[in-house]
Amino acid sequence: FNWSGSWILWLAVISSLIGAGAALREKDIKRIIAYSTVSQVGYILLGFALLSKIGFLAGLLYFITHAIAKAGLFLGAGAVEQQYKERDINKLGGLMKTMPLTGIGFLFCSLSIMGLPPFGGFYAKLMIVLATVKEGHFFIAALAVFAAILTMLYLFRLFNGIFLGQGTLGRAPSKKWSMVGCVLFLGIISLVIGIFVSQVLELPNIAVANIFK
Repeated sequence: FNWSGSWILWLAVISSLIGAGAALREKDIKRIIAYSTVSQVGYILLGFALLSKIGFLAGLLYFITHAIAKAGLFLGAGAVEQQYKERDINKLGGLMKTMPLTGIGFLFCSLSIMGLPPFGGFYAKLMIVLATVKEGHFFIAALAVFAAILTMLYLFRLFNGIFLGQGTLGRAPSKKWSMVGCVLFLGIISLVIGIFVSQVLELPNIAVANIFK
C-alpha cells in the first residue's frame, strides 16, 4: 500500500463515523465518552494522514484540545457516578441543580469536542476540514462534517440526559471537590485555548516546520 494514498483517509473518516454512531445509540455515560474517543481519534488520524503541513498542524491541535476536553468529560462522568452510583443517562437528569460546577465544566468540555466557537476544538476541527478540502478530498471532508454533526447530537443528548430536565435524584450527600475542580478547570482551559489559539499554535508550528524541512 501507498501510505500517501487516500485509503488511510477513508479509514480515518469511517472510524470517526462508526464511533459517533455507536455513541449516539449508547445509554451508559462512560461508554458514550469512550465511543466518542474512537470517533475523535479518527479525526486526528485524518489530519495526520493528509501528510501536509496544515494537516499535521491541525492534527496536533486536535490532539491537544481533545485530550484536555475528554479528560474533563471522563472526570465529570466519574464525579456523577461517585455521587449517584448511576451511569444510565435515562435514569439521571436535573443534576445542574445539585452539581452546577461539574455541569458547567462538562458543558465547556462538550462544546470544545463538538467544535463550537470560541472553544479550542472549533479551530482544530475547522483546520482539519479545510486541510482536507485543500488536498482535494471533498467527499471525505463532507463525511467529516457529518461526523461532527453526529458529535453534536450525542454530546447534546449526553449533557441533556445528565444535567438538564427535572430528574428524580435528590442531592447527593458528599462531593469530591478535587474532581469537581478539575472538571471546571479543564473546561475553562478548553475555552482559553480557543481565545488564545494563535499562541497555543506556536510550539506545534515549530514542530511541523521541522518535520517538513
